Amino acid sequence: MATVFVAHLDSTGPKLSWVTDPRVAIAARVLAEPERTRWDLNFRAFRFPVRIHPFFWIGTVLFGSSALDAFGVAYLLAWVAIVFVSILIHELGHAFAFRWFGSDSHVVLHAFGGLAIPWSAVRGRWKRIVVALAGPIAGF
Repeated sequence: MATVFVAHLDSTGPKLSWVTDPRVAIAARVLAEPERTRWDLNFRAFRFPVRIHPFFWIGTVLFGSSALDAFGVAYLLAWVAIVFVSILIHELGHAFAFRWFGSDSHVVLHAFGGLAIPWSAVRGRWKRIVVALAGPIAGF
């Protein structure tokens, strides 16, 4: 049975707990920030640290590879660029909302998309709702 240490927020603030439910343990590993590698691409966007895990590129190419035979390499490269910009804008939307509420953050792009990870908790249900909605809104 898999056991994982999970950080989460409830109405009283951040909590840490051990979880033994295998479904939760798998989800926590998939949705957690991936470990750093020497192949990570690091830069700053609007003063936010951004880290791109190598599996982001691999996953994006795999998702777009079905069009490679039909449309060629140029289409696949355009696909990778569009996915990169789209997910980065989405995560920066969350990051700007965190900053608006007084918590800076960093952005990580990985095989399952991206994460905007705050450096401190945002207190208040409505503030957290705004942070959650800021990513999709940034896409418009």
